[in-house]
Amino acid sequence: MINLEMSNKIIVTYNKGPKVEIVGDIKENYFIEFIDNNKKEVIYSDTIDNNMWTSCNKEYYIPWLIKINGKEYSRLELKDQRVLISIDSKAVGDTIAWTPYVVEFEKKHKCKVLCSTFHNEWFKNLEEYKEIEFIQPGDVIDCITHYKIGWFKNEEGEWGEGIKNPRRCNSIPLQATATDILGLEFKELNYGVDLGKSKRPIKDKYVIFGPQATSGCKEWVHDYWCELTNKFIDKGYKIFVCSTEHYNIPNTVDISGDLELTSTYLKYADIFIGLGSGLSWLNWALDKHTYMINGFAEEGHEFTNNLTKITNDKCIKCWNDPVHVFDPGDWNWCPVYKGTKMQHICQKSITPQNVFSKINFSIKDILITIDSNSLGDTIAAMPYINKYKNDNRLDRLTVKMNKKYQFLFLSSYPNIDFIDIVDTKNYNVINIKYDFTTNVQEGFSKDLGYKEFKYIRPEVKVNIGKRPIKNKYVIINVHSTSQLKYWNHPDGESVQNNSPYWSELCHMLRKNNITPVCLELYEFFGESPHYNGLPKNSVRKIGMPLEEVVNYIQHAEFIIGLSSGLAWLTHALGKKVCMIANFTEDWNEMPLEYNDYKRITNKKVCHGCWHTENIDLGDWNTCPKHKNTKRQFECHTSITPKQVFNEIKEWI
Repeated sequence: MINLEMSNKIIVTYNKGPKVEIVGDIKENYFIEFIDNNKKEVIYSDTIDNNMWTSCNKEYYIPWLIKINGKEYSRLELKDQRVLISIDSKAVGDTIAWTPYVVEFEKKHKCKVLCSTFHNEWFKNLEEYKEIEFIQPGDVIDCITHYKIGWFKNEEGEWGEGIKNPRRCNSIPLQATATDILGLEFKELNYGVDLGKSKRPIKDKYVIFGPQATSGCKEWVHDYWCELTNKFIDKGYKIFVCSTEHYNIPNTVDISGDLELTSTYLKYADIFIGLGSGLSWLNWALDKHTYMINGFAEEGHEFTNNLTKITNDKCIKCWNDPVHVFDPGDWNWCPVYKGTKMQHICQKSITPQNVFSKINFSIKDILITIDSNSLGDTIAAMPYINKYKNDNRLDRLTVKMNKKYQFLFLSSYPNIDFIDIVDTKNYNVINIKYDFTTNVQEGFSKDLGYKEFKYIRPEVKVNIGKRPIKNKYVIINVHSTSQLKYWNHPDGESVQNNSPYWSELCHMLRKNNITPVCLELYEFFGESPHYNGLPKNSVRKIGMPLEEVVNYIQHAEFIIGLSSGLAWLTHALGKKVCMIANFTEDWNEMPLEYNDYKRITNKKVCHGCWHTENIDLGDWNTCPKHKNTKRQFECHTSITPKQVFNEIKEWI
């Protein structure tokens, strides 16, 4: 920058266009040039003298260079400066269409952007807008420049061009209005809205109609909506209507009014059919597919992603016409056929059958089935099922699951539907299976298409009930689904009935004022005649409903058990787990990094056969390497009660 040696004061500002003012008493001429520094083009020039000012009336972004008397005097530098961008429209569609570009402007110029919209709450809490400061329209703030985003008319009432809008606004895509004014490259951009955060409103499949718009030229024939309703009802759909005012369509449910409620219904709808209106833009912002009835605007004027546009060529696409200018005060505006039978023919000529034939009914809901009825496997699988839903932006995901387990996940995974009996013909089915060769959860993740695995802790959220036992207690989990998994004693079958290792551990716990509580479905379990029993010096709770089991776990100090469903349940409830498991490797269940998880093993003896050997699950006493020898089940017979107690005593 060159500082001219002048006695008069030169003031340069850039707010709503560049301005140069000369203040002082010395009579002198100044030749001012306002230059587009990218194009190296003089946009405007003027000669003034002292106590005069001149400006260029271009209010959109231009990388200004100002010369005075042929020498560079100032440049518009935005880095680290405060810039105000205001969305000059209250309309839902305009706001959603234009606001994402304030983020792009901030990124490009590395400036501090203050943004005013009439709907700040839709954006200010989203991660994408974290660098943007939202203010109320009309707030007075100090900034280097101010850009207004909108459709502006000139003094003759025509769409302006070259002053506030670089190009005629109705001749370009709606989102390009913002990129033109802010000097950005146009690309369709959707950063979403902070709406639609409630749970799925109904389980039935349903369609949303958006039958109202801001002008008669955009709306569709009322009788057509009624006819379309009957077609969808015949297909088994329920119909909900969203509009600013009550719109009477027989056999539909009106949900007009609260925008959060509307957004939630849109988010989970199977099908949305709307017009060239704000509701369609809202649906798009929620990453939903839109079927748009629109014969009045050219292809590409609205968004193009996630859109099926039902249109025709019956008229001139007046919305984008270079001659006609939309009159928002005339509801019946139709520049070609107003007052005739052909009025709004662009919309009237689109029939219900035209619309219905465009609907893609081939997209089925996804059903995930877990190829295991095990509680532990079900809990382990749920985080990746939920991740699959979120990563694929699925509106609906159904999981086939044992009915008695479903209550465990309703709060943790509220946007997943759980069923236990299903006719799969209406679904695209993904079956996920247990994999013996890898981490329990990782096996399920692979079946869902994930190549890279990172453990996700399951969550079970259930209201805590009344404490069942006054004393401090721990849960004891004795039984399992194979003798291989039990904490077997060296004396084998002859003592299984009394569970001597567990009895010895219970004695140690009681000496430390800890009550051992056994939670089991059965008092005796296994294969005749050598059933496994429970330690007699424990409190035995047999056959309780799972809801009561959960409550016992929630109040317990921790659990000591096997590689079992109870251990997974305790882990998912956020409680401490001590697991006696030497038949699997350390990586099989939860990561050892968790400080509320202990795994008791003995690597000096045979261990880990679960992953390397052919396990005959039909043989209750399977021990693939040492069956019927003194070493049978040595993976667990070699673990002593003292070893277990020494591991858990810091938790007591």
